[in-house]
Amino acid sequence: MSTSFRSFFEACACCDVEELQKQYDSDPSVPAKAAHSIHGGSGLHVVASAVTSLKSKQLECLDFLLSSASVDVNARSSNGSTALHWAAGSGNIDAVRALLRHSADTRIPSYTWGRQVFGKSSGQLPLHWASESGESEIVELLSDIDPLSLVEVDERGASAVDVAEKALQFPVMDALKQKINSDSYVVLLIEREMEASKVIS
Repeated sequence: MSTSFRSFFEACACCDVEELQKQYDSDPSVPAKAAHSIHGGSGLHVVASAVTSLKSKQLECLDFLLSSASVDVNARSSNGSTALHWAAGSGNIDAVRALLRHSADTRIPSYTWGRQVFGKSSGQLPLHWASESGESEIVELLSDIDPLSLVEVDERGASAVDVAEKALQFPVMDALKQKINSDSYVVLLIEREMEASKVIS
């Protein structure tokens, strides 16, 4: 990792907006180009999942990065996860709200099959990650914004309910089941079977 990228990621991890501003002033392309050499995440991923007691600093850093025209709110790490996945799985509700205000996509799935990266199951949405972590407030927010995610399954066939149950997050599991079974939602699941063949001449 280059020295400038290292300094950039250190500033992101510490939620140091003054240092981020210095990095940006010296090279405005750093926030867009920097991908972590291990997990492939952007600075946005790191800030969104930062564990800090200074939430105002975290939000200041998120706003700084998101105000840069070159930063993609839906940039993906090596396992296909976005900053929204990381914020949801880390329980950072304020970061989740900030990302959603900047049009973060709740429908982007992770992908881990065939990759040598640390990760959860492939095909998971941010709701899966919040459910597995037991983040009830984030689960409520994401499922209200994207009701279809309640029944979306990952590549192993696990829904957010299944993921919550496996992780022993029973209050979240119960809340998800109640939401699915309420009269507020009508979900149609349409499956289409396709067959492909090649004509050999």
